[in-house]
Amino acid sequence: MHLLDANAFMEANRLYNGFDIAPGFWTWLGDPSHVGQVASIDAVKDEVTAGTGDLVDWARARPASFWLTDTDAVLLAM
Repeated sequence: MHLLDANAFMEANRLYNGFDIAPGFWTWLGDPSHVGQVASIDAVKDEVTAGTGDLVDWARARPASFWLTDTDAVLLAM
C-alpha cells in the first residue's frame, strides 16, 4: 500500500497537477479500484481539508476507506 502525506496532495495541486491542468490525475488517484493500494491518514485529511478549493472538495469526496485511522500500527507502517 502507498500511504500519501499532505505534500503529495498539496504540491501536486499547486505545482504540476492542478485540477484545471490535470483533472485525470485526480480521477485516477481517487479511482475506487485503488482501494487498499493508495490511502492516507486522518491527520492528513484534516490538514488537506482545512481550507477551501478543488483539493478540499476532492479530499472530502473520498470514501472513509481512503483515510486510515491514526493508530500506532498505521503510523509505524507509514
